[in-house]
Amino acid sequence: VNLSASTISSTLDLTTTGAITQSGIVSVTAATTIDSNDNDITLSDTGNIFSGSVTFNNLTTGSNLNIADSTPLDLQSGLTIGDLTVNAAGITQSGPLTASGTTTLTAAGSAITLNNIANDFQGTTTVVSADSATLVDQNAITLGGPSTVTNLFDVTADAIDITGVIMAGSVDFDADGGAGNITDSGSGSLEVTGSAILTVQTTDDITLDNTSNEFSTVTITSGDNVTLVDDDTPTDGIVLGASTVSGTLSVTTENGISQSGVLDITGSATFAAGGTATGTNDITLANASNDFTSVIITNGGDATISDANTVNLGDATVGGHYSVCLLYTSPSPRDRG
Repeated sequence: VNLSASTISSTLDLTTTGAITQSGIVSVTAATTIDSNDNDITLSDTGNIFSGSVTFNNLTTGSNLNIADSTPLDLQSGLTIGDLTVNAAGITQSGPLTASGTTTLTAAGSAITLNNIANDFQGTTTVVSADSATLVDQNAITLGGPSTVTNLFDVTADAIDITGVIMAGSVDFDADGGAGNITDSGSGSLEVTGSAILTVQTTDDITLDNTSNEFSTVTITSGDNVTLVDDDTPTDGIVLGASTVSGTLSVTTENGISQSGVLDITGSATFAAGGTATGTNDITLANASNDFTSVIITNGGDATISDANTVNLGDATVGGHYSVCLLYTSPSPRDRG
């Protein structure tokens, strides 16, 4: 069935045994119910207006859904599909959804809120454009790109793998619910102008080592071995928020490294600030409550390290002064062994 330009002042109830497409804008004032008997549905004209609820019957992972709505769109509970493509002025859901193929979401200037804990995005998920976006997946999720989220991009899943370019005002990536890591792979990179909060279980890793990553402030709520690489454009360095790392920490940037919260690092901490020019490549980790085990400085300008206890100093290459301040009162539980 091909729908030509249509304006329906009441309900639309469409049932067919074949694919559904359109050749003109469709406007429906009341509820829309569509049954394609497990064939593809492509209603992708961005001028469409579905003012009422939209329900798709008899869809499975063998069929694909591509729908556009110039008004906010709520996805029905229990939606099961192959490829899912949605372009609307806001995207929400009334129950869990399963997409076995790729998921492509566009809500320019509006919010995407797909936060049902039973969601399952099995293929790559891309947020083409949104003001804010919240995604929850009961399993691991793969984030593709280019994805652009003006403000907060909030993702919760058992594991998070970034395979495309993601640009966001801030991110909160949480993989603490399952035994999974937060990673970037292939050409995947993360560009965050504001804060980035990253969380995995204390036995899982965070590896964001693409040289195109761009961070401002990064907070590690929990994690085992953590690797952060920052392209640092613009050249404002990387700021480490309050972070707890049960394994090793490696931070590499093209400019300085500083902190806005206490750092508690159980394993070795390695810092590389892009060179040895003082004032440009300084490493300033001067919070008196920091707790390091050992510190290695691959390169830096002036370097300042403070620790509430004892610290082992490894190899260091600095172009200026290297200052170490210990506020040692009694052995920490880590030092007591």
